[in-house]
Amino acid sequence: MIYKALELIYQNQISGNIVIAVADGGEKYLNTVFNQEWLEERDLLDQTIWQQLDEWFFKTEVLKDAL
Repeated sequence: MIYKALELIYQNQISGNIVIAVADGGEKYLNTVFNQEWLEERDLLDQTIWQQLDEWFFKTEVLKDAL
């Protein structure tokens, strides 16, 4: 959800104040999706996602005001 919101902001499809509901803190997932080794074993890490987030946060004006 958060990634998609960032993508829509970057594409100028949404603007203004944006609220995203996050259901929980993820404590139930500490041994799975929040575990680097677990993700690597299942080939679930996509470096292009991290590169895209870096670009959105550090190379564009879209989100600089929000930081």
